Amino acid sequence: MEWPLQSPDLNPIENLWIDLKARFHKRFLEMFSHPSKSLEARYRYGEILQEVWYSQGMELMEASIESMPRRVQAVLEAKGGWTKY
Repeated sequence: MEWPLQSPDLNPIENLWIDLKARFHKRFLEMFSHPSKSLEARYRYGEILQEVWYSQGMELMEASIESMPRRVQAVLEAKGGWTKY
């Protein structure tokens, strides 16, 4: 496959990170009133991250992968410029 020179819109993991951060933040607010640097809090943050990551499911990942041909085509048509992705 010929890869476009400028391809900032072709990183499917960005959608996963956005979703992960939103769900972590929601879960965090359910459990804590404010951030803490205590060892116990940092351990709990790690647990929440794992819980959120593993509950994310394959649907979003599969949708991101399946969208790659459309993303590549959009970047090629834009000659490496901005796309809706």
